[in-house]
Amino acid sequence: MANYTQNYGLHQWEPGDDFLRSDFNQDFAKIDAAVKEVETVAERKKADKSELAALRSQVDEKTSLVIGQYTGNGTALTVTLGFRPAAVFIPIYQRYMAATFRGQAPQLVTLTDDGFTVQLGNDTIVTPNQSGSIYTYLAFR
Repeated sequence: MANYTQNYGLHQWEPGDDFLRSDFNQDFAKIDAAVKEVETVAERKKADKSELAALRSQVDEKTSLVIGQYTGNGTALTVTLGFRPAAVFIPIYQRYMAATFRGQAPQLVTLTDDGFTVQLGNDTIVTPNQSGSIYTYLAFR
């Protein structure tokens, strides 16, 4: 007399048991159904992840303000945002701020097609790019 597996009730024959084709067919039908269920769950989770990524992309596109940081290098430094900002503000020192807007002539901060570039400037204290200093920026779409 055959025993059965704990999880799926598949046949486990003992020595001397007769093998019936219908037993094999039942076992294969159970295995097929279990594999299909795992495949369906995996596909559903994959779809959920792609829907989440699409939603995150839509939110990113509609966000009007991006806040970030960079570390100055003392020369020209380009910060990549993935879009051309309308304006960038960089608090520098006490009450000083470097800023630029779309259409403004290049200064210490210059807009690029996918971010902005900062220069060192003449004043080592009031600069948006002192080597080793960490700067926080606000970039508007």
